[in-house]
Amino acid sequence: MSSSLKQTRVSPQPGFLAVFVFALFFFSGAIVLIYEVAWTRILKLEFGATSLAISTVITVFMAGLALGAYLAGKRADRLHRPLFFYGIIEIFIALYALIGCFIFPWALTYFSKISVLFADSFWVLSLWRFVMTTLLLLPPTLLMGATLPILSRFLATRRSDAGRGVGLLYGVNTIGAFLGVVVAGFILLPHLGLNSTLILTAGCNLLLGLLACVVAKKTESKPGRATSLEVGPDAALPFDMIVVASALTGCAAMICEVAWSRVLTLVLGASVYSFTIVLSVFLAGLGLGACCVAYLLRVSALKARTVFFGFAICAAVSVAFSSATFSHLPSFFVKLFWDLNLKENSENIFWIQAVIAAIVMFGPALSMGALFSAAVQAIVRKKEQAGQSVGRLYAYNTLGAILGSFSAGFILIPCLGIRNTIILAATVQCFGAIASILSRNWRTTLAGTLVAAAVIPVLFLATPHWDKQLMTSGMFRNAKNFNETMPFDIRLQLAKEFEVLFYRDGLTATVTVSGSRNPFSDNLSIATNGKVDGSTAHDMPTQRLLAHLPLLFHPKPDEVCIVGLGTGCTAGSAALHPNVKVKVVEIEEAMVEGARLFRDHNYAVHENPKVDIKITDARLFLKLRHGTFDVIISEPSNPWLAGTSDLFTREFYRIGAKALRRGGIFCQWVPVYGMSLENLKLTVRTFLSVFPHTYLANTIPNSDILLLGSLQPITLDPEKVKRRMAFKAIQQDLADPRLNIRNIYDLLALVTMAAAAVKSFAGSGPIHTDDLPILAYRTPLELYLATNKSNMDQIYQYAQANSPFLEIAKRYPESERFFKSCLSPIKNLPQLTPASKL
Repeated sequence: MSSSLKQTRVSPQPGFLAVFVFALFFFSGAIVLIYEVAWTRILKLEFGATSLAISTVITVFMAGLALGAYLAGKRADRLHRPLFFYGIIEIFIALYALIGCFIFPWALTYFSKISVLFADSFWVLSLWRFVMTTLLLLPPTLLMGATLPILSRFLATRRSDAGRGVGLLYGVNTIGAFLGVVVAGFILLPHLGLNSTLILTAGCNLLLGLLACVVAKKTESKPGRATSLEVGPDAALPFDMIVVASALTGCAAMICEVAWSRVLTLVLGASVYSFTIVLSVFLAGLGLGACCVAYLLRVSALKARTVFFGFAICAAVSVAFSSATFSHLPSFFVKLFWDLNLKENSENIFWIQAVIAAIVMFGPALSMGALFSAAVQAIVRKKEQAGQSVGRLYAYNTLGAILGSFSAGFILIPCLGIRNTIILAATVQCFGAIASILSRNWRTTLAGTLVAAAVIPVLFLATPHWDKQLMTSGMFRNAKNFNETMPFDIRLQLAKEFEVLFYRDGLTATVTVSGSRNPFSDNLSIATNGKVDGSTAHDMPTQRLLAHLPLLFHPKPDEVCIVGLGTGCTAGSAALHPNVKVKVVEIEEAMVEGARLFRDHNYAVHENPKVDIKITDARLFLKLRHGTFDVIISEPSNPWLAGTSDLFTREFYRIGAKALRRGGIFCQWVPVYGMSLENLKLTVRTFLSVFPHTYLANTIPNSDILLLGSLQPITLDPEKVKRRMAFKAIQQDLADPRLNIRNIYDLLALVTMAAAAVKSFAGSGPIHTDDLPILAYRTPLELYLATNKSNMDQIYQYAQANSPFLEIAKRYPESERFFKSCLSPIKNLPQLTPASKL
């Protein structure tokens, strides 16, 4: 031990101080993850939910951590009072988070104003988004990245085994990140909302920083008593291949995490809870692996490289073998569905999701977490350079993670598919293993290379081929259709009923088109991550009427925007109207390709010159086009899906209202199934908060409703509607046997509520906002509730307020048919006036 270390004042309670520092970093990890989740959501809402937008945010966040660690590592070994400096950093992070509650809205408003100038320039818009993300996230992430090398410096002055201490520090911090994800996803965001979560987290962060400063004042030497160890050497740290190995394994780990998320989304569904659980299980595995190895490993730096090599090979093999479980996950979900009685106890879905995620991810994540602890012990040779060594290692590891995250989402999965991406990730782990022993003697290097090379073929053999039909069967939704008491093979049963005609792993989702094998049915359906979003049978009335109702209700529609392509039938029907130009906004390009199989039903919409399909985020697209459209039609997927719920918020409707011309109509699809009456009313109430003049139409009994809203009263001219309905193409489309709408009365009979009735139905109460997206957190727990009929019965209670259309019908001789069709859904309700007395 150097004389400089002997002169460093040691705390009179070293045991307490060690526990205190580890506790600090544990809660720091939780806080950082809460910040990341909250800030990513805020920026996603503003920049769009495209893969590029989200990747930009995550890349800047992680790049800030890497750069902060690298820069702090160069200075950390010269710090006189590292714990005090750490406390100051935490205080600055907390203050930025608090100030950010005011800075972010102002800056993002400025972003929107400037973005309007180049709304149609993809590259300029992307560059501007990157600049804004960097300006907002780089300051706090630089500080966050600096904390690990600074605390590593602190431990180096107090422990003889600095490498083990840093490994424990990293593991504890990662377990804290696990806690942060769970607390944010299950407690803070669902109950407090974004702003309150950030303020509370910043308060805790401030307290953490103040505690660190107070303890540091009592335990650390003052600057005037600095010694050579505290000042640190000026010699540059020699380059070590272990940092390259750490970068490669970090890259492989993130590729796996992205691929596993896509796999588990197919089985568990794409709710906010699914993503929260998948990330938390991954972090828990990493943290526990790092802690266990750091605590148990007591070897030399040279032997630590061998340990790193072993865990890298183990991670590669375990990734491959965990893939062998994929084909069993849908059946296992069905079993757990009935064993835990999910239909009656919907909250048990969390246990199912956690168990299945752990089966896939936990084992490999343990090995991946162990790698950082082994690398730290291999690279930290001198206490005097602990901060610099750890800073460089963490920076390279994080840069590898950035590369892995970006390449997996944008290149590997879309080009290679999920299975081959996982094999490639395991192969990269093997290359990381080889890199870790390149600095050893040639015999060890050769032996290790041969072992890694021998493992690579095993990866291909152990990873099963991708069963497209089984994995995209949407078992998270359809498990209730399989009876566990009967012997069955899900794969064979699915193969008898359906045939996969199209499959693609896109940038944001896996898209499939399936056809019925029933010779008496030509039904096609398109699905996103196993969730059916449109078909040529059951869904056709809604798909057609989403176009015709708002376009016929509008006095003179010219420009139409449709959010979500689906089968393309809505866009095809909208384009039948004379003088109408249609812009379709679809976030997933694979959906556009899949919809080509519906050309016989969507009037070859891809080839229609009146239809322009944009691959982008709907919120961002509409935000940049004020006063552009006469009609906006929103037909996203169900609100229980993460991301989709953002298209049901008050803020989205305000964006839509600004994008409409005066007298414009916004048409919103709403399901009456899979949600409680309370949340159905909340959905309608949110729409009314922006569009006070709203009609409600029922397109499919006990299934779908449409909300047709406007900022101004909707005045219906029945003569004009009749003339436009008489246009041959429209007439034939409406007369389709799946719709069977022959005249204006059949059309008006679909309108169940007028404006006053809609307001009475919605009532008063909370609404769905960007800050507190209630539907995103409530509706996943209502997925298996059989509420569609009871919800529709409640809607029918208000059908008697349909008087505006009854008055119109009185002027026409065919009105009796209209009366009957209008009142037929509620004929059993005695409180209503019989049609014969109207």
